[in-house]
Amino acid sequence: MPPTFSGPFPILTVPDLPSTVRFYRRCFGFAPGYRWPAEATLDETEFIVVRLGGHEVGFGRAAASDAGHDWSGIQLSIRVDDIHEAWDWVMRHGATAIEPPVQQPWDEWSAFVADPNGIRVMLYAPVQATRASD
Repeated sequence: MPPTFSGPFPILTVPDLPSTVRFYRRCFGFAPGYRWPAEATLDETEFIVVRLGGHEVGFGRAAASDAGHDWSGIQLSIRVDDIHEAWDWVMRHGATAIEPPVQQPWDEWSAFVADPNGIRVMLYAPVQATRASD
């Protein structure tokens, strides 16, 4: 039986996060939501969620280490109940490993795979949702 997957969510990785967010706010009326770090100014923000009409898109700051990757800068983020179970499942079903599960400083587990076309997929789970044995 497959693990529980929910909430597909697009994330666009961009080299100039502040100007991108300002553009989407001014042009289309996107409203800012969650950001990390929470106390950061827009110029210091590494990741932000913007909302429009009940829908959300994430924007992440491209890291210098992203140069040369064969993924497009477009990422699909999918919530899972158990990051390790989900990782094992997707690896058995044709995903290409990018980064195995790791606990992040913002109280989430994340793991990265690529689909058959090279599109990056992030699996994530809140720390408290991951099995107690980890």
